[in-house]
Amino acid sequence: RIVWLFTLGERLKVFVYGTLKKGFGNHGFLNNSEFISKVKTVSKSYDLVNLGNFPALIKGGSYDVYGELYSIDSTTLRNLDYLEGNTVLYTRDKISVCSYEDSRIVWSGVWAYMMDSPPNYSNTINSYNDIKTWGLYAKWP
Repeated sequence: RIVWLFTLGERLKVFVYGTLKKGFGNHGFLNNSEFISKVKTVSKSYDLVNLGNFPALIKGGSYDVYGELYSIDSTTLRNLDYLEGNTVLYTRDKISVCSYEDSRIVWSGVWAYMMDSPPNYSNTINSYNDIKTWGLYAKWP
């Protein structure tokens, strides 16, 4: 059972890093959303895993993850929950992100979809081919 923790009409922020980014297959789910900024995670505490057709964000890693920040409505959030398999495949959780251009600009409490136990966890996106496929997602220490 999913409990919605917002009111109708409220605008929410979501961090996208994979197929929801501009130029990728699922970006149409964000058609009624407002692009805010290119962003990255505030702390180097994530990994991004290549699962073939899509990546997965994992807590407990050692990289910055780059993506895009959008302002969305409650209908879009429900649609994203369905697409991402919220509570089944991915878990929606809040993180902090900062502007790619100016790390002093920070957004806290931003929704992001993460995977708790991905298959092939060792398949971290850190090669040229992965970066070419998915765009600039991870920056190595």
